[in-house]
Amino acid sequence: MRITIVVACAVLLLGTSCTDASSGEERAPSPTAAPTTMPPQPTTTLPATTTTVLTSGLEVGGDPTEAFETFTFATEIGIGDEDNELSIASTGRFADPDFHCDLSLGLGGIDLDQSVTYLDNVVYYDNGFADLQTTTIDDPTVTDAMDLCPGTSAFWSEFGNFGAVEDLSGFEGASVTTAGRPATEYDLTVIGERGSAIEDFPFESVEAFRLTVDNATAVLLAVEMIGVAGDAAIAAGVPVQPGGTFIVRFELADVNQPMTIEAPVSS
Repeated sequence: MRITIVVACAVLLLGTSCTDASSGEERAPSPTAAPTTMPPQPTTTLPATTTTVLTSGLEVGGDPTEAFETFTFATEIGIGDEDNELSIASTGRFADPDFHCDLSLGLGGIDLDQSVTYLDNVVYYDNGFADLQTTTIDDPTVTDAMDLCPGTSAFWSEFGNFGAVEDLSGFEGASVTTAGRPATEYDLTVIGERGSAIEDFPFESVEAFRLTVDNATAVLLAVEMIGVAGDAAIAAGVPVQPGGTFIVRFELADVNQPMTIEAPVSS
């Protein structure tokens, strides 16, 4: 799992975007919008007698931009300790192959709001400082923002698919309906006692670890991970001291529902 790479992209955006590329002078970030709020997730639990057993070696995850035609998304990554606070949040929608993503980033009191839209082979990028820019999807100046957007394959490549979940036979999952699809919800909080089951597990201890898996595709529809940052996170350069809180959440909704992406208008 490569959550630490996603965090590094956010730190890079916050660090470089606050400097004017032409003059080298620091520029104040644009006014911060209201904090991103995770949208309500429609989840209907079926009778308690309906369970699915998670077998050893089940591989969950994958790229929803390949598995689904459309979806909306909301993500949140938060890292905090007495010295540093880092937050990354995104909301948006994907309608193959187009997407729109609103990003809200914060680090050490610096807040930055950005947006990136891909429509008809054109990228519209608002870096939070300048006028709306139009460019191409292979433009390196928008790579970091793209890597933070769940409407792109780049995000899922960096975020990882949680690897092949091993040595978890016997875990029971509740049958639920999430994002309008039959799914299975697993509470794996005790994995905190054996984090080596997941490659580069970033937590030293875990308060909550829940996965909701689409039954048809094994794509993750929802994740909640709350814990204390471990050696893997710190070694990868995540700006958190030992004992710092580490939160990862994301949700998909409106899977394969009709939706469109519109070109943004410069303010």
